[in-house]
Amino acid sequence: MVLVLIAGLNVRGQTKTDTSTGIARLRFLGENNFALIPDYVEFIKRGNPVLDTIIKKENIASNGTLRIRLQKGTYDIYIYAKEYEPTFSNIEILNNSDIGEGRFYPKSKKPQITYEQFKPLLKEDTVLMDSYIIDDETRQPLADVIIYTEDRVAQGRSDKNGHYQIYIPLPLNNSEIKGRNAIYYEKENYIIVVHYDFDMWSQQFIGFSCYMKKGNGINKIDIMEGSRRKASIQTQEISKKNRDSAKGQKK
Repeated sequence: MVLVLIAGLNVRGQTKTDTSTGIARLRFLGENNFALIPDYVEFIKRGNPVLDTIIKKENIASNGTLRIRLQKGTYDIYIYAKEYEPTFSNIEILNNSDIGEGRFYPKSKKPQITYEQFKPLLKEDTVLMDSYIIDDETRQPLADVIIYTEDRVAQGRSDKNGHYQIYIPLPLNNSEIKGRNAIYYEKENYIIVVHYDFDMWSQQFIGFSCYMKKGNGINKIDIMEGSRRKASIQTQEISKKNRDSAKGQKK
């Protein structure tokens, strides 16, 4: 659902809608890229602070989107949400314009998880994949998504918060790379997502989120696409050689 709001000009207590208007589309995203519903969003027109439009959370769609018509001009935007830092931005509205979706990511006041907190969870010759699965349209968490490697060596399931955690053993040798370096996300009535071609190292943490759309078929996503390098994959054979070499240097 996308909400349409009309911002009028308040002149001496009367409301007048100017034909010189344009449409702005906004999406608010919070922790783990889930939909965020701010308590309120304030639009203040530069050069005319009388044009102060406040949109309350009741008027923001459940997927964190807002579609609003504003008069021509530049607006300062203030976003206020509980447990998030106040966020400031601005947009310019032109005559009869329809601005593409602008995304806003207010910073959470909660302490961020650090690598040191994850470090005790990391295991030798294993990749820890820990992240969230999100409905691409609603931006709500998806529960009961089955996650597995192509060779089915590792598998798991997302919880009610869309969170999942699986340990993926490094491939023993080069012949196992293809089946181990592809992660499937599968849920009934959703397009299957496949993440492949990503780095794999001993005691590595991977945290990329998965966005799923309703429908049929398979959506294969090359993680390294657009990168200037190839995925770096370490087999258990190479990992053992590196450890033996490190031990030899210490003697």
